[in-house]
Amino acid sequence: MNSLLGEYEITDKAKKVGKLVVSRRGMYTRFSARCNECAAAAPFRLAVIKGGRIIPLGIMMPSESGYIFQKDYSGAELKNMGLSEFDECTIVPVSSTSEGKSDDRPHTRSKADCPPDRKITIEWSQAGDPSEFFAEKETADTFRRVAGCLTSADKDIRLLAVPLVPGKPFPGIHIFKFGSWQKINGFDYLVFKLKNGILVMR
Repeated sequence: MNSLLGEYEITDKAKKVGKLVVSRRGMYTRFSARCNECAAAAPFRLAVIKGGRIIPLGIMMPSESGYIFQKDYSGAELKNMGLSEFDECTIVPVSSTSEGKSDDRPHTRSKADCPPDRKITIEWSQAGDPSEFFAEKETADTFRRVAGCLTSADKDIRLLAVPLVPGKPFPGIHIFKFGSWQKINGFDYLVFKLKNGILVMR
């Protein structure tokens, strides 16, 4: 995906309103954008256009210096979006497209919407070679060096627990943000969640 890297003008009705910077951050490709002024009424989405097709990236958020957007994409996510290159970058009203709504809006629920707390028992088993659970080669290579992992699977969701051993650093320090600490059978683990082989936030 290196062909994506660089700086792009963001236009609104042929007028330059901001800048998009696409850079590499470890295993991920980061899209960072800032708009100072826009004709479109907020809220609006940052989007790219490829072959006449609008590919929304996410909602621009207000800040003290205009509207901003930043999001990291894995190689698999970019491939699924068909985003190996694009023709231009623009902004579109939220109502103009229904794509991407599920992952670019805050996921909030009121207390009344939440089900009562319940204790969930997870059955863990030895993971063997944890690299086989990952769809992306870079992530798989990172976990290939990890031993003593536990795993639990339910349909398309898999949990992978990586042991935290004092004095032995975890090789995937750059993906720590995806994991959450958990005590399993009295030992410390960093637990990752995968959906269809892709790391997701827990």
